[in-house]
Amino acid sequence: MKQYILLIILSIFCLSNSNAQTQNIRGKVTDKHSGLSLESVAIYFFQDEMVGTETDENGNFILENVPIGRVSLVFSSIEKKPVVLNNLELIGSKELVLEVTMEDSFESLKTIEIVSSSNKNRKTKNKHALVSARMVSAEEINKYAGSFNDVARMVMNYAGVKEVDDSKNDIVIRGNSSKGLLWRMNDVDIPNPNHFLV
Repeated sequence: MKQYILLIILSIFCLSNSNAQTQNIRGKVTDKHSGLSLESVAIYFFQDEMVGTETDENGNFILENVPIGRVSLVFSSIEKKPVVLNNLELIGSKELVLEVTMEDSFESLKTIEIVSSSNKNRKTKNKHALVSARMVSAEEINKYAGSFNDVARMVMNYAGVKEVDDSKNDIVIRGNSSKGLLWRMNDVDIPNPNHFLV
């Protein structure tokens, strides 16, 4: 009778001890293509609630006191595709050591077009000019070096523009004749823009 009682006590002790048995999971997380260690990767598993940790600056991690048995781990990072390892067998006699690699996550986003409100107001008002037309504001005249409040001197800073004579506002644009140049102010043709500047 004493042997049966001792056997029952031992079996209860072994069952309760095996249910409470835990083990550690450790490892390293690296980038799949570069082989560099990944920092701040979240590693978690679900027990009664979510339990987890994250990698250190060398990509190393350790999950302590994980109940033995079958475990599923999730590796998650903002810039990487998540990695799920299902049904890892965790035994009580040995730590589980993992080497995990993660890939970059690419997502195609919708195209975003950014248009400045000042560009809308700076469109040329000459409806007949299809190319080589540019509207200039009064503030822009003082922006370029050597313009001295002279529109003709300012536009000589643009590519393809050449001065013909210092005494006139005639300029050559992309090799065309200076006689084809039209100065306009508020939709009115003007012969000389210098007379209208303050």
